[in-house]
Amino acid sequence: MSYIENEQEFRLFMDSKGLATGSQENYICWLRYLSNNGINIDSNLESNDFILRKLRASPDKRVGYNSEKDYSNFGSALNKYREFMDCSSVSLLEDIGLRKDANEKNVNITERDELIKARIGQGLFRKKLIKLWQSCAVTGFPKPEFLIASHILPWRKSSNNERLNEYNGLLLQPNFDIYFDKGYISFDDNGNIILSKKIEEKTFNKMGVFADNKLTKVFEENKPFLRRHKEMFKDILSD
Repeated sequence: MSYIENEQEFRLFMDSKGLATGSQENYICWLRYLSNNGINIDSNLESNDFILRKLRASPDKRVGYNSEKDYSNFGSALNKYREFMDCSSVSLLEDIGLRKDANEKNVNITERDELIKARIGQGLFRKKLIKLWQSCAVTGFPKPEFLIASHILPWRKSSNNERLNEYNGLLLQPNFDIYFDKGYISFDDNGNIILSKKIEEKTFNKMGVFADNKLTKVFEENKPFLRRHKEMFKDILSD
């Protein structure tokens, strides 16, 4: 099965660059083809030369896409994805640097890179959430490529250690993530959903969020983060 890490964000990036829909779909199609043929399209993307050499070494094992034009198209898609990765990373360096606890040492290069990836929903933090939850933490939807690695305690309120702590995260479908991130839903220690009174229940329902939703499980380590989330957003959650 093909997998492009942060595909939705990549699509938004292409939108922001004014790429035509047809061009966007071509890039996605080429990257999915590469993924189906053993190339990891993620934050650890290999160089174009390495990837294309790997493809050229096994033309008989692949269906189609063997012409020089095809290899050029693969290169273009990889370059666009790498541009997305680089742009996202650069824009986050300052954000990460602004948050250092008094008792924390300056982050090293490896930790900085993981913080960057965590900020855009990639890297070790996302992988740990997928291993921990395996599916949407609310619905059990089993396709991680469509789920968002959501911090419980918001990024801006977390220490660098908390930003990389998998128990400070939920793997969520986008409809839950958007409300959770803004504090319009939360969860109690038993996993029961808490809906903000500032939004009508029927509005939540239209977005696929219901009063009987609950987390599929709650780890003890989640509870302190969930309590801090509720406290932080108490004005939104309460009447």
